[in-house]
Amino acid sequence: MTPSTPLKAFLRARLERLIKSPPAASSAGQASIVAVWLIELLLGEIGLLEDRCSKANAPAVHREELLDVRKEFRQLITSDLVKSIMPSLKSLIYQLLTSHGNHEDFVFFAKTVGDHAELVHHYMSLGMYTEALFTLSAHPSCANLHYTYAVQLSSCDPKMLVDAWIRAGQRLEPSR
Repeated sequence: MTPSTPLKAFLRARLERLIKSPPAASSAGQASIVAVWLIELLLGEIGLLEDRCSKANAPAVHREELLDVRKEFRQLITSDLVKSIMPSLKSLIYQLLTSHGNHEDFVFFAKTVGDHAELVHHYMSLGMYTEALFTLSAHPSCANLHYTYAVQLSSCDPKMLVDAWIRAGQRLEPSR
């Protein structure tokens, strides 16, 4: 149990009440604020526990706590409660994940909401070109990003890039 456990329980209960209440502009706004607050608390805990776990003599208890808090975060993100207000919060959640330097959960969140373009941008910003190429190849909705990142990707692994272009086939315009 962490010091913020009671606050998280209160916020979760409040979020449930707000989302289940009759639709009103104020309750939707309040639900968004409560959800972001809860997400921020969880990301703060994850960051703190990651710092503790990075030390050479970190006890196994910290690793278990980290796994539990990360699981709690992921359950919140995938819960029906948050999914109902997700479209309005997506960019803010990306900003929070980025500000916390939380790459692992950024990738999880982007995959969960199906935002493959944001995932490609994230991989490219971190220099993770192979992962970006895999994402580009696997998701036709990202075809335009081939043009955006062609120069960067060609310098890291030209063969893999050309293979991705061949697989993309008619979705790409050679004249672009």
